[in-house]
Amino acid sequence: MTEVAKLLSDTTHKHSDVQLKVGGNIFYCHRLILALKFPYFEEKLYPSSSSSAAAAANQQIILNDISADTVDKVIQYMYTGETELSDGTVENILAAADLLRLPALMKCCAGYLTDRVSPDTCIGYWRVAEEVNLDALALACKRLCLKEFGKSSSSSKLSRVAEKMMKELLEDDELVVESEIDVCETFMTWLNSQKESGKSVNAQELLTLIRWSGVPVEYIKSKLITNSILMADRQCFEFLSKVISYRLTGVQFSGVKTFHRLSTGVEQSVVIVGINNGSEVSSDVVRVDLQLTTKSQNLKQYRLI
Repeated sequence: MTEVAKLLSDTTHKHSDVQLKVGGNIFYCHRLILALKFPYFEEKLYPSSSSSAAAAANQQIILNDISADTVDKVIQYMYTGETELSDGTVENILAAADLLRLPALMKCCAGYLTDRVSPDTCIGYWRVAEEVNLDALALACKRLCLKEFGKSSSSSKLSRVAEKMMKELLEDDELVVESEIDVCETFMTWLNSQKESGKSVNAQELLTLIRWSGVPVEYIKSKLITNSILMADRQCFEFLSKVISYRLTGVQFSGVKTFHRLSTGVEQSVVIVGINNGSEVSSDVVRVDLQLTTKSQNLKQYRLI
């Protein structure tokens, strides 16, 4: 145990020169250690103005919105460089580390959560990651949510998906589903859960992210046009009316997405007969995949004969 760590077990508090008050609990700490470890405390304990500096001497700092148990874990990390994390405490410790601007502890918490991302935790951990700007954790959670989307039929589970998260999932080509009807079913379950929770969402914007070439007219009429939430929104009604017209006539309109998702196994391509390369015209027959997005991919040709 280091000399700094030994200060934690000093019950006399004879070297303590600052107190942290959390609810009815007092933590006896040391100004220099707090200031060196936390920019948050450095600003409070060593302010730039002389008048503030005098007030900061031997002061008691009150911490709100953090539990005593969480502060105890954070102080332990401050003095020893280690702390105990568990599934029940890590999110609170992460929130405290974010508030107190302790990036090293945030990194420890992020690593703990990343190792435990699973179908049961990916939605909740994604929300946590978004709140404290942990991009790597958010990406890991999103990737698993994309794989599990077609299996997410529980209203209680889907209710935890924020609107921003749902938008990111629906617009991603890597969303794993057997058909676009599965996308609609999951979206409608989520939409109903948001209404039950009293949340308002931009349903029309989310509808534009569905790949309507894979949704039959009969399904739209029987499941979507009859939904009270969608029909109460004029923009949703107008958009779905255009979708029905597109599915009946084949005439696309601005804002409609038609490319199938990769997981459905449906390919959209064009067959070209005769290639003009600038110097000569060949009689080759090639197929070009329309769903490949980069320039180099779009130029990739598959010889048929």
